Amino acid sequence: MTTSNITTFAGTTNAEVLKIFNYDVCLPIFALGVLLNGAVTLTAAVARKRLITNRLDGFLVLLTFVVLLWCLLSTIRPLVELTSTATFPTNVIKLYTSFFLLLIFGINTLIAMERYFTIVQQKEEECQKNYWAAIFTWCLLASTVVFDYMLGANQKHDEMLYTWFETISPPAMVAILFTMTFITGGIYVGTYLVSKRKIRASLANKRSSKFDVDVIRVKLERKILFSCIAMGGSIFVCYMPISIVMLGALYEPAGDFTAALVFGNLMVALDVLISPALVLVFMPALRKTLFGVFKRQTAASQEGDGRV
Repeated sequence: MTTSNITTFAGTTNAEVLKIFNYDVCLPIFALGVLLNGAVTLTAAVARKRLITNRLDGFLVLLTFVVLLWCLLSTIRPLVELTSTATFPTNVIKLYTSFFLLLIFGINTLIAMERYFTIVQQKEEECQKNYWAAIFTWCLLASTVVFDYMLGANQKHDEMLYTWFETISPPAMVAILFTMTFITGGIYVGTYLVSKRKIRASLANKRSSKFDVDVIRVKLERKILFSCIAMGGSIFVCYMPISIVMLGALYEPAGDFTAALVFGNLMVALDVLISPALVLVFMPALRKTLFGVFKRQTAASQEGDGRV
């Protein structure tokens, strides 16, 4: 990178700002993500027969496991680079980061679909067909990543836009992120509309003998609606900023996006903490089991210290 291409602010260049951000902000977040997602995944695996009782639970645990793998790679890589002269090829980083982003978005789409099917009481055969269609669509998007990766394998990239989250070329990633965001968002909107209609229909039966059953159903539907808003909102908040940054880079390739890039990547990093937190909220049995283990370990540690 030439000196003329570096913007200086308070004696700190863009490259230095991104390096500080990567090591001092992103690395601790990912390390904490390893602990949190690891604890959730391990608890679910040990007590899977009791905690994973339906397909939605399975999708939520799968999401946590995928985030855990991403956290591990994103923690090990900077630690290796800090403690040795070894560096990871940029294109390899771009490929696996893009792959994990696609997996996270894909699983979130499956979660949204399962919530919708729960509300509309979709038949199992229809659910299976829709899931296979979603997986096929995901494979098409994944092939776009591989194709873009192969085209840009030998191209030089601007180091000023380098972060732990460097992905494939902005056009391809913007198309993918916007497509999957709007698909998932559309499913959640559909879930909201169907749930709202069912709630009104249930309240209209308040004088019937089915009122008690309808009240229970309304509470369940409202709970599902809340979870839809929370999951959909987290996806939008965490991933839309970086999508906008990459979209802006398409129109102004020579612009300085350092501050916006740092903010966008920070929001993406925070998702490795937000996702497992939401999983614990929506899986109360898993939450109680995990917190119960933590309390027992804390109590045992305190008793041990007391004996010493």
